[in-house]
Amino acid sequence: MNLSSRRRSPATVSRCVCCLSAWTLLLAAITSPASAEAPEAKSLYPAGLQRGTAADLNVRGKPGTQPASIWSETDGLSFELDEKGTTLKVTAADDVPPGLHWIRFYNGEGAGPLVPLLVGVLPEHREEESNNRLDEAKEPLATPVLVNGILNKSGDIDTYAIELKAGSTFVASIESHRSLATPADPVLQLLSPDGFVIEQNDDHHGFDPQIVHAVQQDGTYYVRVFAFPATPNSTINFAGSNDYVYRLTLTIGPFVDHVVPAESPEASPRAVGWNLAGVDSVTPDDLPGLHTIHRSHHEERTFVAEEAESTGRAEPLPVPCTVVGHIDAQGQVDAYPLKAAKGDALRFRVRSRSLDGAHDPVLKVVQVSDGKVLKEVDDIARGNLDVELAWRSPADGDYRLEIFDRFGHASLRHVYHLDVDRDTPGVELSVANDRLMLKDDNPLEIKATLNRAKGFRDDVSVTATGLPEGIEVTPATSSASGDTSKEVTLKLQQKEGAAAFSGPIRIVGTTAGETPLEVEAVAGDAPALGPKTQVWLTVIVKAE
Repeated sequence: MNLSSRRRSPATVSRCVCCLSAWTLLLAAITSPASAEAPEAKSLYPAGLQRGTAADLNVRGKPGTQPASIWSETDGLSFELDEKGTTLKVTAADDVPPGLHWIRFYNGEGAGPLVPLLVGVLPEHREEESNNRLDEAKEPLATPVLVNGILNKSGDIDTYAIELKAGSTFVASIESHRSLATPADPVLQLLSPDGFVIEQNDDHHGFDPQIVHAVQQDGTYYVRVFAFPATPNSTINFAGSNDYVYRLTLTIGPFVDHVVPAESPEASPRAVGWNLAGVDSVTPDDLPGLHTIHRSHHEERTFVAEEAESTGRAEPLPVPCTVVGHIDAQGQVDAYPLKAAKGDALRFRVRSRSLDGAHDPVLKVVQVSDGKVLKEVDDIARGNLDVELAWRSPADGDYRLEIFDRFGHASLRHVYHLDVDRDTPGVELSVANDRLMLKDDNPLEIKATLNRAKGFRDDVSVTATGLPEGIEVTPATSSASGDTSKEVTLKLQQKEGAAAFSGPIRIVGTTAGETPLEVEAVAGDAPALGPKTQVWLTVIVKAE
């Protein structure tokens, strides 16, 4: 994360639901027995619900000492936890955005990890065992539907019957490992009315599978789900456990693969996917699909339209900007003009696989005057097929960025984002853990690591923001050289009269100068798709 001028108040990011008052937390800390424990809830089953409804979800993990509370940053979600802390009633308002949301369980003793919660737009169904074999599949499910399932033991297979009509396009898609961080590597099969496998998919978006099938004949078809462990081991059987939770979308209706962002406030984002005819008036957020997981906020970015192949782009790309492009035909090369002065330091990124696209991009930088290829780059690293290039212009002039697929492939899913930025000095800030404990009179030391890039030489003042009253912070300053250039330690201390507290804070670094800048620390153990910069602080006051 490079330095930016963006600031966010913790109050605008976090909202406590079912919050305990500071007095309640204090009483809990004083009166709780020595065996009192913080909650360690790690997941939910089902792992989500349809918006505009309420659902009872089983809490997986240790409930900790009750009562406990639930934090969420999403307006429109409310929670009610039973006395044992094992069942959570979630209510999602009609206007809750579909997609991935995060909650956290906490009490006076501490907080658990961030827990994913998926909100969908389709009617929901819970798997009914046993359904290993085709003859055990229950009555055909009415589509569209979102099935909540679990492969709860080794060798488990889940089978669902559906009625399909010739001429329809059927989509089956699973969310499990990618967004729910389960240990499963699911496999998805579509079986014909005669019981033959006609489609099979394993890794489509990450480890999670998806099938899109053009139905050729009417009949009762079967969808079958099983899994292998995401981390391979010595077993040769299908895998399963209470953690092998999944959400399976089955539909012959609209399903979105990705969204092309709006180019201006007056324009609307455009959905790309299947069965989208006649839904132009529906916003993409109201449709099911993969797009809700990678919903981007596009903060302070200029988006540029990919021009038609027949005309190409005439105007040079502005810097910074993001182009949302698409490879429509085999062998296609997308070209974007760029004007640069001698010595301009630029950074180009082409993202597709990290956004679950199918594109394997290659990027060329071409000098327009003579057609000379100045740079050609492919994969960032082994297993990372996206592209990143730091480039310095050798002279004033006109250049061209060319993007194409490594193997000349093309499809609906060959979408990419081309990011063009100044390659300026910057710094990244991180802390090891997203959960901190300040107890009694003992000070809390927080180590913050700085990664200085491109010769960044400014001093960085690191502190904590969003602290409750009665908590004093001793900031730390990182100098450009010496022991503090890469790591500093800031300190939190209770003052007299401090109250119990449990809530999110931020660790931030700022620089002085004509234009003060700010960077937020990323927690090293934050979920891959979760809020990276939230750090949770629990304050336990000394009992009188």
